[in-house]
This record gives sequence, C-alpha cells and structure tokens, in this order.
Amino acid sequence: MPLLLARIDDRLIHGQVVHGWGGTLRPTWIGIVSDALTREPARAALYVFAAPEESRAEVISIPEALRESTLQTIRAERSFLLFPSVLEPLRLKLKSAHSAEGISTRFFSPIGSAVALSVPARKW
Repeated sequence: MPLLLARIDDRLIHGQVVHGWGGTLRPTWIGIVSDALTREPARAALYVFAAPEESRAEVISIPEALRESTLQTIRAERSFLLFPSVLEPLRLKLKSAHSAEGISTRFFSPIGSAVALSVPARKW
C-alpha cells in the first residue's frame, strides 16, 4: 500500500486529519516529520496521543524519514505523512537528492492508488 496522504499543516493531528481524511482513508501509520518536534518529547507525545486508536503514530526527524525502515513502513502500512510547514518536505527532497530514486518518487508518486498532497487554505 502506498502513502495515502502527505499533508502540510502546522496543527498536525487534529479533527480534519482524524475524522475527515482518517475516516475515509483509515491510516494504520502516521508519521509526523519534524526535526524540531523530535527535540521536544513531551510535545511530541501529545500529538502521538491524539492519533486515532487504529493508527500508530510516530514523530520522526527528516533523516529518520529517509531511512529504508521508514520507507518499508510507508509501503507496508496505510500511511500518512504530516508536516508542520513546507520546509520539511523541501528538506526531505534536498536530503534525498543524493539517492537514486529521490523524494519525489519515494513519497509523492502514486503507486497503485492516488496520493494527495493537502495544504490547507490560509488567509495571508
């Protein structure tokens, strides 16, 4: 199963993710990609606690997101990747530029079903 949703939203796990996207797509694994959040274990634990019961959530750093073990999890599970800002996916892309596949094929290409990149509308 490929990545089902990659979402940029500083609220991370909240009602839209849990009930809106989660109710329809039924994720079994949610990866929250944030170097800053990995340095704040108490805050990270709150986001993990907010994940739906049927989902396992993890806060992972950008280097951890690029590990083969994480990529295997994304392929094996019904996966969501959540990013607090546009910087994290850009950093993933830059760090993966040295790999043969690159982040665009690893995370954002459909493999068997559609992948949605969801960015909430904001009033600037």
